[in-house]
Amino acid sequence: AAAWLLLLGLLAWRPAAAQDLLQVRVAIESQDVFVGQPITFQIVVSGGAEPEAPELAAAAADFSVRYAGPRSNSSTQVSIVNGRVNRVVTQETVLTYLLTPKRAGDLTIPPVPVRAGGKQAMTQAVPVRVRPPDASAKVGEITLRMELSRDTVCVGEPVMVTWTWTVGAAVRGFEFELPLFEQAGFDLPKVEPDLDPQLRDRYLGIRLPDGRQLVALQTPRRTPTGTATDVTFSQVLIPRQPGTFTLPPSTVVCDVLTNTAGARRRASPFDDPFFGDMFGQGNRSDRRAAVTSNAPTLTVRPLPEAGQPPGFAGHVGHYDLQARAEPTEVSVGDPITLTLELSGPDFLESVEGPDLDSQEDLAAGFRLSPPEPGIIVGRTKVFKRVLRAKHAEVTAIPALRLPYYDTAQQAYRVAESAPIPLTVKAAKVVTAQDAEGNSAPAPAGKKLQTLGRGIAANYEDSGVLSDQYVGFDTWLHAPAWGAAMALPPLL
Repeated sequence: AAAWLLLLGLLAWRPAAAQDLLQVRVAIESQDVFVGQPITFQIVVSGGAEPEAPELAAAAADFSVRYAGPRSNSSTQVSIVNGRVNRVVTQETVLTYLLTPKRAGDLTIPPVPVRAGGKQAMTQAVPVRVRPPDASAKVGEITLRMELSRDTVCVGEPVMVTWTWTVGAAVRGFEFELPLFEQAGFDLPKVEPDLDPQLRDRYLGIRLPDGRQLVALQTPRRTPTGTATDVTFSQVLIPRQPGTFTLPPSTVVCDVLTNTAGARRRASPFDDPFFGDMFGQGNRSDRRAAVTSNAPTLTVRPLPEAGQPPGFAGHVGHYDLQARAEPTEVSVGDPITLTLELSGPDFLESVEGPDLDSQEDLAAGFRLSPPEPGIIVGRTKVFKRVLRAKHAEVTAIPALRLPYYDTAQQAYRVAESAPIPLTVKAAKVVTAQDAEGNSAPAPAGKKLQTLGRGIAANYEDSGVLSDQYVGFDTWLHAPAWGAAMALPPLL
């Protein structure tokens, strides 16, 4: 009996010990890719607490690494043996990375240590074959180009980056790698494009690493050798430091299709068989192609220090400032809504309003509410603040100022709003007599009178109070109460 109990104990202990082990395995989207083609790499961790995400520093020499976050994955396996139900619950954490090869060759994702709950386990090495961009594509068949609206700007001056993907063959399954969006030293604000409803069939979505999309426009055209389609999309780039920068090239990977004659045509506003089939489905893939763009150079000049006005906060371009206030007839301490309209540059999403707290003439006469983010209205950005006059000597909201650097004139300027006249009355002081209901103090020697309003209202004596005592003896003398109390015993 003791031997059987020991054997049962060992059998019960072994699964628990196996579950306590930290186990890891890896999964990769593809092991045969092109230079610049992003691939998904996952580390699946089970048998431990929430794991720490490794940095994959050893793979950074050959791959651009971006961590996409963890994901919990649980599964339950139920089996029935001889009428006995066994249930096994597995808890896993999936750590997802996006790896982009930097060079061609037979590369390796090296083993990675994974830690969870004080335990450690190593992943296995994963070989990856990386091929150079497709050299078999015909000249002009598939190309990708980056262009800058200007190649020389000042710090804080927006510049437009435009990608043009020219496609001279039927393709599908395209995917862009845009390392510019991970470049340090630049702001890339999100700008909502103005879409033409009549061109809705020409728009494509280009996915970015942060989850949002750029909107691309397809434009078919005739070429000397046939037809082609230009797919263009743009992004605003705002440099935050001076220097000369070579922007990283972009890559597009796609399937080049053949035998498209029998494919179902895609709805298109153009009577063009190539454009109708370009992004169709059901076609046979002939090969996987990758194309890399050029690497444009951007020169960023520093802003001059000479002549920089007080309160300059980095506004670059040409600005106009308008102000209005409501109401304009107030008492001291009453709220006044101040509305500022800032206009000028094409891209105002990341632009902040004027620093009103540093304007001494405004702070001398008003208390200001904390600043709030502005909202875009057409080609202006609107900011609102609440002002309260400190004293009755205030006669106007002074002119408000916004220093900026005019890139066209290459000089500092100040955008200034017009003063806003105000009528400010002295605030009425509420006294104890106002609270009591007295409109004026009683003169000395006047006989006191009974008041009937305010908190000073009183009664002449206690005779106005009536006795409303209700007790047990009162209930006994009431017929209804007597009947109600006698009913339960009778029942």
